[in-house]
Amino acid sequence: MIKYILLIILCISPSFGLSQDHYPLETIEKAPAFKSCKGQSGDELRACFYREFSSYVQQNLVYPPEVNLKNINSRVYTSFMIDQKGKVVNVMASGEHPSLEEEAIRLITELPKMSPGLQNGEKVTTSVNIPIQFGLPPKSNDLRKPLQRPAQFNDSIAATLDRVPIFPGCENLSNEDSRSCFNKKMQEHIRDNFRYPRMAQLKNIQGTVYANFMINIDGSISDISLIAPHQLLADETLRIIKLLPIITPAMQEGRNVRAPFSFPISFKLLN
Repeated sequence: MIKYILLIILCISPSFGLSQDHYPLETIEKAPAFKSCKGQSGDELRACFYREFSSYVQQNLVYPPEVNLKNINSRVYTSFMIDQKGKVVNVMASGEHPSLEEEAIRLITELPKMSPGLQNGEKVTTSVNIPIQFGLPPKSNDLRKPLQRPAQFNDSIAATLDRVPIFPGCENLSNEDSRSCFNKKMQEHIRDNFRYPRMAQLKNIQGTVYANFMINIDGSISDISLIAPHQLLADETLRIIKLLPIITPAMQEGRNVRAPFSFPISFKLLN
């Protein structure tokens, strides 16, 4: 049987619950919301959740000294629930070293309270599964110092930029029109360069990849972070991002500044 491939950009398949007592973050109608994500919905809200979670981890992660001495880089797989009151509960972690698991659990347990997820207009419990990558920090006399991340604008600050990043072909437009044009050009770029990995087709690998990257002051792309259900889908998303052209950077108070951009790509195979 021939499989036809459908690429959905900035759109996730219809929501459905896998159980009566909780709903997966990937499919819940309205995802839980960090304070900075309120007012968003659909894919934008889900992408904002992942972006804010990633930022929180980067700002608060403490690399365990005993693991640092063993020169361990590792990924810890975490799962937790966000209950009907927006509180994180039932945190679990699985990784290469107990200290990494403990740090992952600490990070998630200390997540700020958020707005709960909604299904059919009612507050429900949301299940979340997110891996946390532990990379060795820079050498320092203080191994307990949290890893720092470069300053960047979140969505609310981006809305106040004197000039938003400009995708080639979107010049001489207002900020609002430039943002719309940027999104349109990004979708065209993904559509024109997308290739569903052959091995992913054969193994029936599907899912949504959430991508986040920084547009630097010289218009280049850096700090690419991906949350993906499979490495094959992550690799294809990374390849597409690396093909992006040089972008006119954002501007604030007369100088070029870095700005973040986030988007999801849904990989889906149709029989």
